[in-house]
Formats: sequence, C-alpha cells, structure tokens
Amino acid sequence: MDHEKRKTINVNLKMELQYGERNCYLEGNLKLKTDRKNCLSQEDCRKTIRRELKGLGFPADACGTTYLEEGIYYCISEPEHKISITKELYPIIAEKYNTNAANVESNIRSTIEKVWSYGDLQLLREIESTKTDDRIGRPTNGRLIHTLARKVEEGLQEYR
Repeated sequence: MDHEKRKTINVNLKMELQYGERNCYLEGNLKLKTDRKNCLSQEDCRKTIRRELKGLGFPADACGTTYLEEGIYYCISEPEHKISITKELYPIIAEKYNTNAANVESNIRSTIEKVWSYGDLQLLREIESTKTDDRIGRPTNGRLIHTLARKVEEGLQEYR
C-alpha cells in the first residue's frame, strides 16, 4: 500500500480502571495506521448519503428514505461483498428498525415512486447509469441503492 494512501492517527490514552478496591491506571500512546477507505467516520458517510438523497428530492421524514440511507450505507461499508437486496439487505434493515423485510421493501418502493412522480426527472435521470424499468417507469429499489452507493463513494473519494 502506498504511503500517500495511508493515514496515521496518534492517540494518547489514559484510563483509570477499578478492580475491586484497587485502582489501576493505563497510560500510553498508540499509533494507528489505516487505509484511505477507513479514514472517514460513519457519521461523515451518513451525512453525505443524506445530503445526496435530499438533493434528489427524497423527503427526510419518510421511512423509505431512512431505509434507503441504511441500504446505501451498508453497500458502501461492505464493498467486497455482493449483496442480495431481498435476502440480505431488507432483513438487516428490518431488524435494525424493528419491522419486517416486506415493510422495508414497500417503504423504499413507495418513496422512490413519489420522488420519481413529483421530483425533478432531469436531475434524477442524470444519476450515472440509473436506468428505469420500462414497466414501472423508475429504477428498481436494488438498482437505485447500488447506483447511489457508487455515486456517494465517488463523492467521498474527494475527502480522502
């Protein structure tokens, strides 16, 4: 790995631990090295996803938008893993939000339908390689999640 792709983080650590009636102290410096992919925090990544969704017209207060954000984040955080939307992603999101996979799918679908019906179609179509399903007039849930994940990843490259 190239040096320019690595980031070093120095951490000064001081901890007080209590073991029974004893107080133990741990103090030291740590030097963490990470690759570029891990330099951004989870919150920075999620903010970028929210900003992208808002820019496309997705309402922040819709459950489907929240589930889309979660799906996009999962795709970004597991880039080497081929994700099955129906068998893997929906159940993971459903478990996190204490609902079921069918509800997750339905909320994402209806939110995409609303944005595609009332949003800025030119802007929506400018998303690289977002192809609409001719039968339904909008991209499928999976296609949109993967396309937006790729677009957000490209945007995050600028900050690394």
